[in-house]
Amino acid sequence: MKYQQDLIWMCVKNNSAFIRKNKNVPTMSAEQGNLTGLNKLKYSGLAHNKAVSVDSKTEGKKETIMVTNRTQRGKNVFASTGMSKGAKSLTCPHAVAWAKKLLADEKLRHEACDAAFKSADADGSGDLSPGEVITLIATVCKDLKLDAPPVSKIKELVEKIDKNKDGSLSLGEFRSGFLVTLKSCVHKAEEAGKKVKTMARIAQLRPDLSHEAAEKYAKVKKSFKKKKVVVKSRRAKK
Repeated sequence: MKYQQDLIWMCVKNNSAFIRKNKNVPTMSAEQGNLTGLNKLKYSGLAHNKAVSVDSKTEGKKETIMVTNRTQRGKNVFASTGMSKGAKSLTCPHAVAWAKKLLADEKLRHEACDAAFKSADADGSGDLSPGEVITLIATVCKDLKLDAPPVSKIKELVEKIDKNKDGSLSLGEFRSGFLVTLKSCVHKAEEAGKKVKTMARIAQLRPDLSHEAAEKYAKVKKSFKKKKVVVKSRRAKK
């Protein structure tokens, strides 16, 4: 099958009615089943045996996000399925990628953590009260577009990392809490993605495109929200 897709790609990569060429931008392609619109075998809906894409579908006032994947060649080449309702709870993939970057880069993580600590330490005492830590963690998670842990969990964490049991957290102690919170948020986001059947299916079918599929979903969902804002503003003007 791989040889078949390679042969088809050789035929269509420069000879397709779907190709869109413009100066100073990559060559694009508008065929069904192309996830990113780029004219590459990896994304090609014409050539790749496991082509998959995420697109919007509008029927009257109803807008749905659909997953389209190749089923066979010939008649009924593609099959489309609506995204599961659980997909609404997916964390923005850019936010998860940034959190993973912070986890991998200790220096970058400390810089972000220290800046947050300094902004919360208004009196310059070098310590934060449990209440200030709870507020700060919630704010940091919001800025990173990650779901913050429940307040009860944050309180438990504060008690655990308060090594000298003085009722407040130093910068070093807060760094430990920041690391644990990041790991928890990333794990929660990844587990939520696995529970969404359509995203899990994409990950199984095309693991190399799972991250880009999540990005496309977030992008389409954002476009829906913008449309709603525009419609509301137009109605308000009337």
